[in-house]
Amino acid sequence: MLNKLIDNAGVQRIIRVLESFNGSVRLVGGCVRDSIIQRETTDIDLATDLLPKTVLTSLKAAGIKAIPTGMQHGTVTAVVAGVPYEITTLRLDTKCDGRHASVVFTDNWEADASRRDFTFNALYCDKNGKIYDYFTGIRDLQSRTVAFIGDAEQRINEDFLRILRVFRFHASICSDSALSEEIINVCSKHARKLALLSKERIRSEFFKLLACRNCVGTLHIMERCDILAQIIPYHINVGVLSSPQIATRSPIAKLAALLHTENPAYSVVEIAQNLTAALRLSRKEKNLLETLLLTKLELPLTVAQQQKYMNTLGTEIYKDLVIINSLKSASLPESILHAHLASSEDFTPVTLPISGKDLIQLGYPTGRVLGQTLRTLQTMWEEDIRNVSRDQLLTTAKRLLEEKPTSTS
Repeated sequence: MLNKLIDNAGVQRIIRVLESFNGSVRLVGGCVRDSIIQRETTDIDLATDLLPKTVLTSLKAAGIKAIPTGMQHGTVTAVVAGVPYEITTLRLDTKCDGRHASVVFTDNWEADASRRDFTFNALYCDKNGKIYDYFTGIRDLQSRTVAFIGDAEQRINEDFLRILRVFRFHASICSDSALSEEIINVCSKHARKLALLSKERIRSEFFKLLACRNCVGTLHIMERCDILAQIIPYHINVGVLSSPQIATRSPIAKLAALLHTENPAYSVVEIAQNLTAALRLSRKEKNLLETLLLTKLELPLTVAQQQKYMNTLGTEIYKDLVIINSLKSASLPESILHAHLASSEDFTPVTLPISGKDLIQLGYPTGRVLGQTLRTLQTMWEEDIRNVSRDQLLTTAKRLLEEKPTSTS
């Protein structure tokens, strides 16, 4: 994996350009960490001793699109063949208030490493594949240990988001290892400081945690530390995420599963609205959360019911609903659950085989009655979409036309 990272055409081009301006360049952080443990990496970060303005100038001179992403913190984004690469000048954090930091630039690699949060996030790799490890990062990575660089409490007070990053990296890399009591106690002590962070930062970090397959043990620790309650102030059952079916679903689906227990003091819509504000959910995410919380399935479903939900909601939401509702049905055989999920694999969506134009040809005037009739026919068809034919719908439409007044008001 490390060779693949080093051989990346974009990485090689950026290194050549920056070296032509007498800069030293190394890959850094998550891309190095993930490559060492044989994980695919999508975000590639580089560090250099060149000043940000020089980085910007050198990239533009080479015809590489360069974006001054965060010049005050030394970050420039290079875009090569449509792929972004973040390049950050070596720096020291000077003033930190738990949310923001003032920085000064340096040419000292170890000083740059010392400002980072965890030992395995402070690994560097040069173009020849040499790893630079200033704080036992490789050892901690091999033992799957989350370890701060320096004093844990001091590092958390520099940036309170590190509280959530502790648990995110525990879930993603170290879920089979214990989290040290020192770190747990410090995180618990400062749990309420999460309220000082922007909602967007909390959402991003928490959703990355929920995206991890093995997040249950981590969430239990967060619950014990009073950290989970700072994010989800409702009654939840973390244990439901132990199901192998829910483990690979989206963060929103997992959030819905956590909330699918009874919260008698709150309505589902109220919960969705509150979490939308607290986590800055998009409209699409809010609507999905509401759908997953409001739609109660009585499992097992008939074939017609399965097709109805898949056709009206889509196969992915259908699978989310089946899995979430199955978590509360201990008596549902695994074979039935798997059959419900398998039914979505070869499902092809279909559309209502008649339209308003067909109804007008039957004699319906445009207006309220036409719309009501279409909705009635839609409901009838959705109950058994594979067996209710166009002819049956037209026959029903004729009968309804004879029975109803044709007012257009």
